[in-house]
Amino acid sequence: MTHPFSGGCLCGDVRYECKSAPAFAYYCHCTDCQKASGTAFHTGLLVSRDDFTVTSGEAKTWSRPSDAGNTVTHAFCGNCGAQLYVYSSAGPERLSIKAGSLDDTSWIKPELQIWTQSEVPWSKTDQAKEHFSQGRK
Repeated sequence: MTHPFSGGCLCGDVRYECKSAPAFAYYCHCTDCQKASGTAFHTGLLVSRDDFTVTSGEAKTWSRPSDAGNTVTHAFCGNCGAQLYVYSSAGPERLSIKAGSLDDTSWIKPELQIWTQSEVPWSKTDQAKEHFSQGRK
């Protein structure tokens, strides 16, 4: 994985940088991630909070309790609403960067999937490819 790397929100008001490589990239299929992302799953990069810096602007946050009783905090741009990262009281030394907020996403290779019991049946990559190829005949 690449480092350092940078990213930000859609309108450019909030920018960040991470000076170390992520521990790993993953897909989360929990229903909170589905609702927060507006789609089937969240693609995240788990990083050390000490290596992550907001370099311009200020992210707004909102928090809620998780099913496990931890507090999960979501950070987003107050202007355009783009999601940037999320962190939990269960692991305050790390945070998960929303992969779509990176300047360059070409190097991301998710290594695992979590909360797959909540996976929606239409999110399977093989189904999407098959549907696309059938539509092109």
